[in-house]
Amino acid sequence: MKDDETYTDFWRTYVLTHQRRTNRVLHCIGIFAAGGGLICAAAWGQAWIAVASVAVGYGLSWFGHFVIE
Repeated sequence: MKDDETYTDFWRTYVLTHQRRTNRVLHCIGIFAAGGGLICAAAWGQAWIAVASVAVGYGLSWFGHFVIE
């Protein structure tokens, strides 16, 4: 959110960029994949898992925005 942007402006933009259900589902899957991967990476001490899980999470979100939405 920009410094001069109100919450109402932010919310209007957010809703417009997340209209399709598939996009929102991909976002949720991406969040859980990244979070779960970060937990596993910390538990097992494997940095590559952290990097991969964040990449997958962001990848799903970007796919939702640029291809689905």
